Amino acid sequence: MAKKTHIKVRLVPEEKPDSPFFYYVKKPAGGEKAKVKLKARKYNPSTRKHEIFVEIIIFISELSILSSSDLILLSFFRFCGDIYIFG
Repeated sequence: MAKKTHIKVRLVPEEKPDSPFFYYVKKPAGGEKAKVKLKARKYNPSTRKHEIFVEIIIFISELSILSSSDLILLSFFRFCGDIYIFG
């Protein structure tokens, strides 16, 4: 099976990461651009303004095996801009 060339990332508002609105975008899985954290100025309908949206990486396959305490930690680390998976 071939390697994935892109990964799916979630863009959330920088000012309010727990906002009900977010964007999904594709990001390269390898190379120089993969190391750069995405930032984009997008429209947020909940605040009716253009805001800076920052990247949060989604690990869909790993979220299904997490316990409830790990999911609480994920919601805490979501405010930092990254999701860390603890083993």
